[in-house]
Amino acid sequence: MRNLLSRLLSFFRRPSVKTLADIRGIDTLRKFLGKKIYYNGAFVGELEKIIADKNNKSPKKIIVKTPSNKLYKLKPRLVVIENGLLKLSKKLPDLPHTAERKLVENEKIEKYSAEYLSSVETIVDEIKKLRDRILKLDEKLIDGEIDLKTFKIIRKDLEIKIQELTRKGKEPIKKLKDHLRTVYKQKMLLEREVERYKVKIMLKEVSEEEIKGRLEVLNDKIGELDTEINRVKSIIDTYEILSSETTREEFLISNEMLTQIFES
Repeated sequence: MRNLLSRLLSFFRRPSVKTLADIRGIDTLRKFLGKKIYYNGAFVGELEKIIADKNNKSPKKIIVKTPSNKLYKLKPRLVVIENGLLKLSKKLPDLPHTAERKLVENEKIEKYSAEYLSSVETIVDEIKKLRDRILKLDEKLIDGEIDLKTFKIIRKDLEIKIQELTRKGKEPIKKLKDHLRTVYKQKMLLEREVERYKVKIMLKEVSEEEIKGRLEVLNDKIGELDTEINRVKSIIDTYEILSSETTREEFLISNEMLTQIFES
């Protein structure tokens, strides 16, 4: 009897697991459209559509869209809501382990791109600081605060550091350009999808109300990609301008020119 009571108490003390089946209300359900869904830590697709009960406004079925554009109709109770993430409690029928690995690799690419961006931003900041030091050094020479010999030694050292940083930035810049091309393609595909939905509305194949949530998600994603494109493009442009300027002849003053100016 005591064991039975203990089991009953432990059952009622279990933390409740919330799934999509527990969500009520059309507006609340719409917020989940377009969200990423994971299985065992691997990204498997996005919540494409929710079929809701008209009476109690609860989800009856959900449609999951994989990156290969396959659609799966699932029961809402199979999608667990955990710390704001959507997680499948069972594997999709024909998603092989190799596909799971590939999806995880795609997630890693995004992470590495952020690392490359951070690396180039650091390099750009360092080059700017070194350029400022060179300008101040030039002013000191002109004002007679340092002699030519000291100036040459310090300036040469600063120039070498800038050239080293420029070389160091070439590989991450190449990776960022690859990433930029990928993001452009993603944005273009999403824009095409938005256009297809607009055509469907125009042809009255679907109502605007039916796909309102999906269009909002798509436009939000396009906005996010635009922000990413602008940020990456800005840092690439800044790096290339700085690296081209620091290798121009007028920036790298020759010893002969300095001698002619200050020792004549």
